[in-house]
Amino acid sequence: MSIFKIEANINLALNALKGKIKMMGINASGFLELKPTPILSVLTQTCKLLSLKAINLKDCNEIWRLKEGEEELADVLKLKPEEILIRWVNFHCHEAGHDELKIKNLGKDIADSKAMTVVLNQLDKQNCSKDPLNTEDVVERGAQMIANSLNMKPDAVPYTASGKDISRGNTNVNTQFVANVFNTKHGLEL
Repeated sequence: MSIFKIEANINLALNALKGKIKMMGINASGFLELKPTPILSVLTQTCKLLSLKAINLKDCNEIWRLKEGEEELADVLKLKPEEILIRWVNFHCHEAGHDELKIKNLGKDIADSKAMTVVLNQLDKQNCSKDPLNTEDVVERGAQMIANSLNMKPDAVPYTASGKDISRGNTNVNTQFVANVFNTKHGLEL
C-alpha cells in the first residue's frame, strides 16, 4: 500500500472518531511518524469508548436500580455511562457497608483500588477477597485488586491495566477497567 493510501486510511479512521474522543493535536502525521503519544491517546480513548458502549438501559435493564431518591427512570436514562459507573461503584460500596469509599470520579478516586476491591468482593465473594484493603502500598494493592478481577468466575475481567497504571489515576485507564468489570458482571440483579 502506498504512503498516500495509508495516510488516507488513517484520516478516515480519525474522522470517524471526531466528536467521540479528544483529538487535539492528533493527525495522520503522528501515526505515520510512529509518535507514541497520539497513537496511545487514540487507542486508550477508543478502548474506553468501546468499554462504555454497553452501559445503558437497553443493554443492562437493571441500571434502573441506580436511581437515587425521587429520580424517575427518565433521569437515569440521561446519565452518561461514566456517571452510571460512578453510581454503580457507590451502590456496591453502600451494599457492602463501605460508604466511606464513595467515589466522585473514575480517575483519582479509583487510584487507591479500595472501592473496586470492595466492588469485586460484592460481585464474587468466593474468588475476590478484601485482602488488598490490608495492603499499604497502593501499587501492590492495585495489583492484588487486578488479580482478584482475573479470578472472577465464570468469566474473568479482561486484563487492561497494571497496579501501577491504576494507581496513577488516569481517568481513561481507570474508566476502562471499571467498565470491563461492569461488563463482565454488574451484580444489579434482584
